[in-house]
Amino acid sequence: MANRLRNWIVLTLLLASAVVRASSDCDRLNARFLVTYQSQFSVAVQREVFSCDEPADKTFLVAQAIDDLHEADGKRLFYESARRLIHRTVIASAHSPACGKRVAATMGAKNTLTLCEPFFKVGRVRRAALLFHEASHGRDKDPGHVVCTQGESKGEKICDETLGETYDGSGHNWEAHFARYLFQNSPDEIVRNEARAHLSFLLDHRINGLDEAAKNAWLK
Repeated sequence: MANRLRNWIVLTLLLASAVVRASSDCDRLNARFLVTYQSQFSVAVQREVFSCDEPADKTFLVAQAIDDLHEADGKRLFYESARRLIHRTVIASAHSPACGKRVAATMGAKNTLTLCEPFFKVGRVRRAALLFHEASHGRDKDPGHVVCTQGESKGEKICDETLGETYDGSGHNWEAHFARYLFQNSPDEIVRNEARAHLSFLLDHRINGLDEAAKNAWLK
C-alpha cells in the first residue's frame, strides 16, 4: 500500500511538472509572438493571445512555425532571410480566392504571404519549411517553378529546375536546404526524422534532374 501511494504521488508530481512546463513554454511563445514575431512578419492575427492546443488555434501554429525558423540555427539565418522577404502575413479564410485546393501557402503582391487551410494540416517541420519556401518568392530574381519532369506531379508547373548548393534556386531549393539543415543538426530525433522524410519527398517529387546518387548525397 505504501509503495502504491508513493508511486501515485510521484506520478502526480511528474504530471503537474509537465503541465507547468507546457504552460511556461506556451507563455514564452505568446510573449515572443506579441513582442517580436507579430510585428516583424506583420501577421494579421485572429486573436491576441492564443492557446497552444494544436491544431485548434491557427495563430498558435503560425507563431510556432516562425519560432521554429528562429530557433533552427544559432545565427538565425533562416529566420532573418524570411523576415526580410515576408512583408505581411495573412491567415486566409476557408474559401479565399488566393488559395486553390492544394495550395498551402502563396506569396502575392507586395510580398504578402497568404496561409491557406492545407498549411495548418501538415507536420510541424513542413510548416516552418513552407514559410522559408514562400519567402524565396519574394526576391526580385526568383526563378520560379517549372514543369515537373518526374515524380507524382509530372507535367504540373510546381517543380524547381534543379538543386544547387546555394540559394539560387526557387522555393523547393530553399525548402530542401532548410530540411537538410534540420536533418543534419537538430538535437531532436523526431525533428530530424520528419526533416529527412520531407527532404526525401522534395528530392523525389519537387526538384527536376536529380539522379539517385545526387539524392543519396543529400540524404546523408
